[in-house]
Amino acid sequence: MTKDRSSQIRDLYRLFDGKNLSILDSYYAPSVSFQDPVGRIEGLEMLKVYYSHAYKHVQSIEFIFSDIFRDADKYSASWVMNVRVPGLNSGKEYSVTGNSVIHFNGSGLIVYHRDFLDLGEMVYEKIPFQGFVISKIKQRLKPKSKSK
Repeated sequence: MTKDRSSQIRDLYRLFDGKNLSILDSYYAPSVSFQDPVGRIEGLEMLKVYYSHAYKHVQSIEFIFSDIFRDADKYSASWVMNVRVPGLNSGKEYSVTGNSVIHFNGSGLIVYHRDFLDLGEMVYEKIPFQGFVISKIKQRLKPKSKSK
């Protein structure tokens, strides 16, 4: 029977802050394949470079999990990320919802990790002026309710 890795997933998201890159060695296989809306990364060393860059300006980050589903060594984790980054959302904390699909190998290391989230919600809508324009476009695209 396969060991449940849900607590391992929660620990990774709780402990990793973008600066303690060496912690990733305990969670990811050297040949990990990672993908998110920004792109695809192959290998642990490239993932460390990516995370170092992605977390560079993050002042605070917290993940709150609502569900983690399991099928053998494959997991799907739904989360809300609370994050604060200077220059985005006027420097105030904001939330982004997302989902991660994570596969473990027989040694308990992550060999596949894919994050699904709305990059607009995370970045583009939080940039001054651009965020305003995007919100206006979204309003125009929403269907109008018909009055009776």
